[in-house]
Amino acid sequence: SKVILAIGRAGIPRKLGAAGEDQEKVAYWLKDPEAFTYEHVLVVGGGDSAVDAATARVEQAGNRVFLSSRKN
Repeated sequence: SKVILAIGRAGIPRKLGAAGEDQEKVAYWLKDPEAFTYEHVLVVGGGDSAVDAATARVEQAGNRVFLSSRKN
């Protein structure tokens, strides 16, 4: 499983204050989508970056992608 936090401005991530957010499986930037196959991926964020990250990952083989946003 992987977590992508697509929140905050470019280069200045806004952390959640959640336990484990500094683990290796948590990224604050858009990594190469081809590196994600057959993964469960949680993208946290509600803006364009989050949607772009989720869309790129869902197109890779075997991925299950979840998008979480604080907004309605």
